[in-house]
Amino acid sequence: MSKRANSGKIRVLYVGGGPVQQEFTKLFSDGNPDLDLTTTNQPLEILNILPNGFDCLILDEKKPYIDGVKIAKIVRDGGFPYLPIIIQKKDQKTPKRDTEKVEASIFFDKLRDPESAQRLAEVIRSFGKNTSTRSELNKRGLPTPIGD
Repeated sequence: MSKRANSGKIRVLYVGGGPVQQEFTKLFSDGNPDLDLTTTNQPLEILNILPNGFDCLILDEKKPYIDGVKIAKIVRDGGFPYLPIIIQKKDQKTPKRDTEKVEASIFFDKLRDPESAQRLAEVIRSFGKNTSTRSELNKRGLPTPIGD
C-alpha cells in the first residue's frame, strides 16, 4: 500500500494494481494537491484499511478475482454505509437500478487522460464539500459523538 498523508485534505483510497494503478496514480495526482491519494492492490484487506479515515473510495469494476461491485457490497456491509464509492468502468451506460443494487455513489469512466482525471477530482471534491462532523464520522464508519 502506498500512502501520502496530509491532514486537511480529502482522503481518497484507490483499490487497483499493476500498471493500471500506476497510470491512475500518475494521472490523478498531477494537479490535485488538495486530494490525499492512498493506493492498495489488496482488495480483500479493505476493511482493515478504511478505518484509517478516508473520504472516498475508488474501485475498478472488473478485477481478476474480485470485482468492484463485490468490494462495494463488502464495504457497505462492513460498517461504511455513507462512504462515497466510485466504481470505475469502461463505459458509463450502467442502468440506474444496477448502480443502486451495488450501492455505489457513482460509476465513472476509467481515466484515460488528464481531463478525465480532473473531472473525477471534481466529483470527489463535491463529495468532500457536502460534509459535516457527523457525516464525516458516519462516512468513515466511526461512532458519532453525542451532541454533535
